[in-house]
Amino acid sequence: MRKIYLLFTYILLITVVRSGAQTFNVTVKNGFGSGTYNIGDSVYILANPGPANTIFDGWTTNGAILSDSFSTGTLLKNLSADVTLTPIYTPATAWTAVLDSINGSVVYHYFPGPADKLRGVIIFFHGKNGNAKEWFQSVEGRNFLNYSVAKGYGVLATESTDRILGGTAPFQWNNNFTVATNPDIKNVGKILDTLTNRGLINYATHIYAVGYSQSGNFASILSAIKKFSGTCLLNTPGSTTAINVTTTPTYWIPSRNDVFEDSLKLSKCKLNYKILTDRGISGVLKVHEPFPVTPNRFTRIAGIDSATSVRIYSLLLSQGYFDSKSFLNFNPAADTSWTILFQLADTTITKAMAIEIANQVFICYTEDRFHSDEVYQVIQFFGMFAKWPAGILEEDNQNNLTVYPNPTSDYLYLKAEKNIIEVRMYDLLGKEVLIQSDSDISYIDLTGLNKGLYITVFRAVNNQSIIKKIIKQ
Repeated sequence: MRKIYLLFTYILLITVVRSGAQTFNVTVKNGFGSGTYNIGDSVYILANPGPANTIFDGWTTNGAILSDSFSTGTLLKNLSADVTLTPIYTPATAWTAVLDSINGSVVYHYFPGPADKLRGVIIFFHGKNGNAKEWFQSVEGRNFLNYSVAKGYGVLATESTDRILGGTAPFQWNNNFTVATNPDIKNVGKILDTLTNRGLINYATHIYAVGYSQSGNFASILSAIKKFSGTCLLNTPGSTTAINVTTTPTYWIPSRNDVFEDSLKLSKCKLNYKILTDRGISGVLKVHEPFPVTPNRFTRIAGIDSATSVRIYSLLLSQGYFDSKSFLNFNPAADTSWTILFQLADTTITKAMAIEIANQVFICYTEDRFHSDEVYQVIQFFGMFAKWPAGILEEDNQNNLTVYPNPTSDYLYLKAEKNIIEVRMYDLLGKEVLIQSDSDISYIDLTGLNKGLYITVFRAVNNQSIIKKIIKQ
């Protein structure tokens, strides 16, 4: 018995040594994260900015598991083989926003097509002390807008009425819950009416709201009263009063370390998400997690090349602002004296660049800053409600996807030119009822679903999405 035990111990030790010594190569083309890692490691990767007139549209993963295949910054999980990751850049038409004056308000807008061809219109609401223009000029705001326009959405931003009327800060949105008592709701209504009268949008156009920080309360109130098709609330829980009555599907993106003006912001987001979904209204809550500062992080800022980005990274490193894995080891909002380092160290860095550099640092720490990391997921979420209930259209099936039998009582089988790697099913209220992911999905088990009509989004390996109506009988 002792010999058997010693033999087992010897085999176990050999297995552990071999396992511990096993390494794999990660190659990230046009991005950061390449290297040799141990089996089971998780690796943070970040895409470089794409060529001019393109949008980032996901990663080719070759079967690797990413925390988010459609975010420029993502996490490669549980490494078990050599991996090559390549960012996908899709051509996008260059565009310039129109500066307009409507009802005495500054309005920036752009519509990529005629009213009857738009996927919808997204209205962006600034945070406290913000303005409409910064959405179209800031790095992260412009990234979000570029992706939205490329996917067929019109974009629009205006300003709170207290900014229009002048006076002093804080320039923030009114949170009264009736049209009669809320000048900002009246103003947005007049802007939409004017655009409708001009023929830029029509009464069938789906309207969406993006509220950031302080504007989140107003965005959720406006969406509830005007019955918008969807809302995104970033770094804000929104108005609980509105969430208790709204029928608008809502996507929350709280940041893990965001305690700006409210240390309970994250827990309030979770509570409002639960209130909404318990009422049967579609909702998503995606917490924005900390990300290491990487040497290529700052290349997304206009005028900063890869060499300058590395110098900025090295400066932060030399000052002791990182832990051993390049995560920030302090809250950048607690002491902003570090923000002057960049201009002192490099005279080519302007004040505007320094502000954007600081924004990227805040985003990595996940303090209160707008970011575009979730733009693909938000636009996908909005897209579901651009099709329902207005006709429940199906997208062109360029992948020659066949699903059968339909209707079905148990299993749905798939056949397509390109592998289907993800399936998401939604009921007619927009609530996600099934999700399945694999390298090549050939069938779906529907036995656990109730009888009824389901909107189903099939995503192929080439990132094309196909939407179909599936009937469970």
